[in-house]
Amino acid sequence: MGNHLNQIQEQLRRMEHNHLRMEQRILRQLSRSEKNNLARLFNSRVAHETHQLEPLYNMDDELIEDFP
Repeated sequence: MGNHLNQIQEQLRRMEHNHLRMEQRILRQLSRSEKNNLARLFNSRVAHETHQLEPLYNMDDELIEDFP
């Protein structure tokens, strides 16, 4: 009985760890998406070629190099 309980506790720990990782990934994804949406909005309003465009972010939430 004790071994079975240990297995269940270990499974619960792994599930909690996986849940936290998924949550962090989703939050990172939303953050990147929101930043890119704002950049698209600002860039759609650029009226002159001398104005600098807002950069976009890649899947790793890092600025896209050499943008645009």
